[in-house]
Amino acid sequence: MATAREHVDPLDAAFDDIFLAEEKFTNQGYQEGFELGKKAGIEEGRVMGISQGRSVGSEVGFYHGFACSWKVILESDSSKGPRALKAVDALLELIWRIPIRNNEYPTLTEDMDRIRAKFRQLCSLLGVSADFGNTKTSLSF
Repeated sequence: MATAREHVDPLDAAFDDIFLAEEKFTNQGYQEGFELGKKAGIEEGRVMGISQGRSVGSEVGFYHGFACSWKVILESDSSKGPRALKAVDALLELIWRIPIRNNEYPTLTEDMDRIRAKFRQLCSLLGVSADFGNTKTSLSF
């Protein structure tokens, strides 16, 4: 039994190829564009992740250094009271809960808000300014 393609005139087949060329090249262009866009998106996401990770890491490192320094000071001089030492310990506990290596950390924003709030509370208890905006190279967290 003969197939439908066998009965098609070669001239008609050539015209069909011409008419379908636009659709073929459109689909091919879409696929190539999709793949290029996907690669570009992955690279852009990687760069953004590195940048944001560095920023969060610097901020957490600052809070950690601040809390560790004040812990040593408060343990040797208790004139600021036990509330300040308790706030330092609470801040350190919040910081230590942040995983060092984790691709997905869905509560990062909420945990960073808690750390910032605890830092401001500690600064208030210690009587130090939490605002570093008065210098030219300001740190704003």
